[in-house]
Amino acid sequence: MVFRVFLSAALLLTALPAPALAQTAPPPASPAADSEISVTADRLRREQLRAQAQAYIAAALQSAGGHQHARWTQAVCAKAVGVSPAAGQIFTDRVAAVARFVGVPVARPGCTPNIALVFTPAPIAMMAAINKREHGSLDTLPEAERVQLQRKDLVVRWWHFTREDAYDGKRYDTAALGGSAQIPLAGDLNFNSSARASRIREQTQTVITGAVVLVDTGRIGTVDVAALVDHVAMAAMAKLKLNPDGRPKPSIMGLFDPAGPRVAGFTAEDEAFLDAYYHSDADGSGFEQRVQMAGLMTKAALTGAKPETKNEAKTGADSTPPR
Repeated sequence: MVFRVFLSAALLLTALPAPALAQTAPPPASPAADSEISVTADRLRREQLRAQAQAYIAAALQSAGGHQHARWTQAVCAKAVGVSPAAGQIFTDRVAAVARFVGVPVARPGCTPNIALVFTPAPIAMMAAINKREHGSLDTLPEAERVQLQRKDLVVRWWHFTREDAYDGKRYDTAALGGSAQIPLAGDLNFNSSARASRIREQTQTVITGAVVLVDTGRIGTVDVAALVDHVAMAAMAKLKLNPDGRPKPSIMGLFDPAGPRVAGFTAEDEAFLDAYYHSDADGSGFEQRVQMAGLMTKAALTGAKPETKNEAKTGADSTPPR
């Protein structure tokens, strides 16, 4: 097509008399002008992509309440209940694949589960049973999150348990202030014993210690199994909004949105988000992390580059997108 247009234009020019050709021929383009136009176009495209990334992040991320966005650092071990072993293996394998993609270690077979994928026709009753068995663990969640969990229109719901660690990976010490049992205090006090602690950075990281994903088998409908597998895996690996209204688009998280675009699995935006979620500074504030996520998603959209995590550099972990 380009060749045909060029040929037609050439024939038209050769048919014109010399004076007309001299009058209509454009002046030669300035290299500096071309460069300026290119830079401006690149800047506008970058700004547009960054705005799209910011919109995705705002729609996807669960509010951290001014704190950091929690992530997995310990090896994940998923277990599926309520489905056949073969079906459950598909879901747990997918969680493991996503974990490896973002640089999170995966526990060996026979591990103690810290991710429960529960398939049940009665999710509200199941939540109550889990809360009772775990001595009111759900009661420690923020009130807004507990309210969302009770929504009957949710097909898939999830929650995560977190703790705050020192940035060097050590757990906060739990003892009397100063570590001396001779100083009586009302209850235990967590304090940071890290030598890197300062006012410049938080020197802490909020880590996920456990996750539960509940799938309402009575409301799944006729969705594609592969899409459901990705939906569940993403919910297990990141603290995302439960509210089904206004989820990011295009995204696998909008799987049950009747007004949203249908996707068959992880979108490029989903992969870029998960990658950025785990590559933002662990010891940054929640605001700093979101800014970094937007920058990393923008870079991925422009270049397709995936940064290497420390875990991947040390172990050669698989960084292939989970498609």
